[in-house]
Amino acid sequence: MQYSRFFLLILLFYSGFAFQASSTCPEVLDYECLVKNSQQVYQEDSEQWWKIYHHTAAKAKKCENFNDVTLFLRLWSGSTDGEMAEGLAIDTEEILIKNSRCFFEGALGLPKQEMATLITRFCPLTEPEPIVKALKQAIKNARYGHIAEQLLQQVEREGCQSHR
Repeated sequence: MQYSRFFLLILLFYSGFAFQASSTCPEVLDYECLVKNSQQVYQEDSEQWWKIYHHTAAKAKKCENFNDVTLFLRLWSGSTDGEMAEGLAIDTEEILIKNSRCFFEGALGLPKQEMATLITRFCPLTEPEPIVKALKQAIKNARYGHIAEQLLQQVEREGCQSHR
């Protein structure tokens, strides 16, 4: 009898703990929640963080809607570090290289402060040549050439190059 009570107590404790682990952003579709609570979600349930992240990254890479890219890029203004920041940088680079128009149209949807954060935090982790090529090509575009120019300056900065 005591063992069954003890077992029940442990079961209740662990089930309550498991419920709390994903309570901050329980929905995979709620990327906005991830942007606002990135570190907290990652510390509570890194698997859920990655589920939310990969869902939105996949939509951004498909580029069926520029708003999907804008939403994805908003995480640059959130709190990320370590492997979160690495994943964000690599996926951002992929979008920029493979579909720069999509990247820049999405970036144009960012509020000014979030745009500034993207520009100051962006530092490629892969080989810079394809990124530099995409940025130099985009500088010619009247709508987003100013963004490309600022990103190119950031990529070519000595401090950014030393991170590779």
